[in-house]
Amino acid sequence: MRSEKKRRTLNYKLAVMPKANKTLQNMLETALLNSGALEKAADREESIYGSDDSFRLLNDPKQHRGMFFGKLMLWEKNQSHSAITIDKSAKSYAIRTVQPSDLQKQSNAQAQKEEFLESMLHFGVLDNHLVIMSSPSLTARQLETHLTWLLGTKSNHLPHGGIFSLSDKPTTATRRKLEESPARKVSFGAPITAITPDEEMTKSSSSNSVKSIQFVPAGITGELISAIFKNLGAPVPKLDDALDEANLKLKLEVTYLRQTTKTGQQFLDEFSTSMRHAHEDDVVVELANGTKLKGKDLKLSTNINVQFNNGAIDENDMYHAMHDWLTRLISEEEIE
Repeated sequence: MRSEKKRRTLNYKLAVMPKANKTLQNMLETALLNSGALEKAADREESIYGSDDSFRLLNDPKQHRGMFFGKLMLWEKNQSHSAITIDKSAKSYAIRTVQPSDLQKQSNAQAQKEEFLESMLHFGVLDNHLVIMSSPSLTARQLETHLTWLLGTKSNHLPHGGIFSLSDKPTTATRRKLEESPARKVSFGAPITAITPDEEMTKSSSSNSVKSIQFVPAGITGELISAIFKNLGAPVPKLDDALDEANLKLKLEVTYLRQTTKTGQQFLDEFSTSMRHAHEDDVVVELANGTKLKGKDLKLSTNINVQFNNGAIDENDMYHAMHDWLTRLISEEEIE
């Protein structure tokens, strides 16, 4: 067996549910464990992107050392993967497409249908405290959205009309700085990227070849640009390139000149909170006394070395690390 340690990042989040009379841990355990209404996996599949082809699922729920643990998984129905053949004597490595049906042929013709996983996020919950090990495709933002659907729309564990969010907790040092001086300016800046929408990929019926390819701004920066142009009554620019090397960046800044009102300060503070899911390099908060806090200062995170065996993560090792870090944060009063 091949064993190795890999470095992974854990992030802390606090579940905020102002109208709830139960903790997040209690809700999840009631719904998913001990013959709960959503104990069966098929009953908690969430169809996403407005189609019946892409799904999210909170899988393998369990209790471990007094915490609730689970995995948020993402997959697309009948999605194929590419595989290469490593032939050291070849001039080029061969590429083949592997279908989900190929997996079933290799294992058991009578087995249940199999699909390729696109991504997976691991998390643990203690009361309303969360520890998250995210992936590029599944982050705290997607977990927040899924839990809102799972505990609200799907099972009614969240109070009707109640708010559910996963908030960050600044470090003790950052909290002291925020107590000494309120926020004066919040800046958000992210690269501008562009993609080709499906509707732009028009094909000629005679030649069956691509007639034209155009790109439009994408992601959160693309949404902001689209909103600005819509308000101006102008069309969103369409480009001939994907902007991969354009080095363009959109910057959004909220500030005041000499002074602001109590309501203005409240808006500034809430705007800072709304940036909780942005990348840590994209957010800067400047305090009234001139101190600058970057996104990483507004979040609690740590790096751990996790055991992998034959390429698969050792879940017990990971859960131990999650439990130990969270309980240490509590004992050291970094969180309450």
